[in-house]
Amino acid sequence: MSGNSKRNIYSIIPVKIETKYDHEYMNNELIQFDSTGPRDVLVNGTINIIKQFPPEARTKIAVQKEDGKKYVAVGPPLERNICDFIKNEKMIYPDVLNYSNFPKSCPIEAKEYHNIYSIVFRNVTTEPNEEFFTAVFVNLHTLDNGKVVGDLNATLIKNYPPDGAIKISIARIINGKLVALGKPIQSNVCEFIRNDKLFYPSLQKHGNFPTRCPVLAKEYYLKNYILPTDNLPPVLPTGVFHADVLLFTKSVELGKIKIIGEILKNGNGVESSERASAGLGCIINGNLEQSITDWNCINERLMTLKVDDHDKLSVSLMVVYGSNEDENYTIKEDFWAAVQLEYERLEGPTYEI
Repeated sequence: MSGNSKRNIYSIIPVKIETKYDHEYMNNELIQFDSTGPRDVLVNGTINIIKQFPPEARTKIAVQKEDGKKYVAVGPPLERNICDFIKNEKMIYPDVLNYSNFPKSCPIEAKEYHNIYSIVFRNVTTEPNEEFFTAVFVNLHTLDNGKVVGDLNATLIKNYPPDGAIKISIARIINGKLVALGKPIQSNVCEFIRNDKLFYPSLQKHGNFPTRCPVLAKEYYLKNYILPTDNLPPVLPTGVFHADVLLFTKSVELGKIKIIGEILKNGNGVESSERASAGLGCIINGNLEQSITDWNCINERLMTLKVDDHDKLSVSLMVVYGSNEDENYTIKEDFWAAVQLEYERLEGPTYEI
């Protein structure tokens, strides 16, 4: 047979999902769709199994198509032992494993099964009140396993006020705009140290943050810190997010931390180490090296610089490595949204090339 063979390429887009389950084995489930583009729909959810599945349990997959007011079977149902399905099915279950903590083999134990997420730092900036903080340094770097982690050193030069509070606001970029992701978390700092289960335990694990009040004047640090994912909601929208951490009292602002990151669902087809392999750079004339007053690497495709030699040149630069035309819709949307946001933040004259 001569010539090139051709095959059809199909897209399957979820529209609606309905579930029924035996309360002897499951006590709750939550599955929803997260639309990230006209042809990109993510399935998010959690299934709580309260009793180990029996080894004789079976799976049955039946496909039907709508034909007027009725549904017509498309081929015979696929039915097999559930352990055999987990071990040998090659079309559906490998992707389920790639995106979740579903079992890789029998027995199917009683536990909560859900999506698995990663949170990746893209940029961190700080605005300390110098009356309380000095020498605040943040450094993002990539470990050998591909994870992007952060180091922080901050010197508190006077005891933290007992009426000090913390406010954490998180927003997600949707269609180029920042949209709040839930309500801000706000608490007295001492209550936050004592009661928070989402963020603070990881600060103590990766640094020397206090276990209780008072928060004494001293140098505090974080080493190889990554935002925790253990207590994240099982249904979580992916994409670029902005997190603002505000430290304040009723009368004064003590400091701000601004974080730009990305929520990834594991198994997106790219290994974490591969995500860190992209990059860009900027060649600056040696005569201007001492005039670079600020630079930020937003992500592996975007960076900004501030050049100010006070006499001849004062300019903001943005270096961009654009995504491919055939790139995933969500990635392109998030990339151009980040470009727009950073462009609006540039100070002084800008030159578009």
